[in-house]
Amino acid sequence: MLDRIQVCLLLGAFLRLGGKRMEKTIQKPIIIGNFLNDGGEMAWAWWLEEHSRLAIIGDNSLSPKHDMVKELARLVHEHDKKAVFWITGEEEVPATAQDMDITAIEWVEKFPDPPEIFSDRQDFINNRNFFSSSYLQLLAKVKGVNRKDLLPPASFRAHVEGPLMGYQRVVESMEDGENKEWIKARLNELSHVVWKATEEHGAMFTLPKEKTLYERALAFLQAVWSYWAYLGSLDNPQQLLMIVELPKEFVYKEAPEDVQRIVVEALRILNYLTVVTTTTLVLSSETLYPAAEQNFRYRLFFQTQDSDIAIESNEIKEALQMPELYGAWELGFSHVGMWEDSHSMVRYVSEFRRSGTSFMDDFGEEPTDMPVEEAAQIETANGQGEKQEELA
Repeated sequence: MLDRIQVCLLLGAFLRLGGKRMEKTIQKPIIIGNFLNDGGEMAWAWWLEEHSRLAIIGDNSLSPKHDMVKELARLVHEHDKKAVFWITGEEEVPATAQDMDITAIEWVEKFPDPPEIFSDRQDFINNRNFFSSSYLQLLAKVKGVNRKDLLPPASFRAHVEGPLMGYQRVVESMEDGENKEWIKARLNELSHVVWKATEEHGAMFTLPKEKTLYERALAFLQAVWSYWAYLGSLDNPQQLLMIVELPKEFVYKEAPEDVQRIVVEALRILNYLTVVTTTTLVLSSETLYPAAEQNFRYRLFFQTQDSDIAIESNEIKEALQMPELYGAWELGFSHVGMWEDSHSMVRYVSEFRRSGTSFMDDFGEEPTDMPVEEAAQIETANGQGEKQEELA
């Protein structure tokens, strides 16, 4: 039988509608830049569900995307010490950071499959099965064996537990030896996934740089899985900002099919959380894939290089008809980028902040007949923007 309010409404613990009121100090638009040619400040209503998915696309060396997400983390964390989670392969963890153990994976695994009265029960079941099965697939790759040779077939009792409990029982029944101890140790890592609580940028999970691709993908899966489970274990509503700096080798060119599939599905689950919980997702990537396929409403383009989108190609230049964008890049203004609303196909050229990012502190103070969702929309700022054809 489920409890804890049915696993916090199937890991939709902090639904955007209803429930206890959250602290409002960070539920304000973030001023992320200025429209080009003194067009005024550009703000993003990041906490609202319809604005909660942003992909920043640009080359690691040519674009300011890392500085930009670092600023977002700093700003939100400065106002709410519980709000920021950041998965990164680029930022070094400060020496002053403290361990933050997330123990929620085992907690979630001790619940049965939800009853059929929940319309989204299958999402919960599918996601939970995905995490455990994908973890074992990547473990087999790390070990250098076929999946069927890593662990004997396992079964679990869906009416009382999750699949990970069944795998753990199988491991305990294995013949003693190095293989058993290795698998047992790797599964035990899930009982306390270690994030780092930093003083300035919230909770960080750093992907190991010196490990193999499969080890790095395994670490990425641990981070997403632990965050997914963590949401269901919280007692109080909490506005959350999840930043993911996606390593290009996970999804581009020679990326193994299994790594690409698992990483993209893990990102899809994070994307899903922006709909059913108060998570906002910022994806920082050198490639357009998988943002275009995963319904990221907002996409911010900086200069790219060795990517699946050649933003400076003649074909795209001709399609965009934005000489001010390319002229700024030719002058060395790498912080100028193109913001695209993939719903309305409205695009802006703006200067984006690498420092000094701030909240629109006076938001909501003046009376308005306009609903907050409409008042906060970027499209209303200065009436700027031009409808364009979608990028190929």
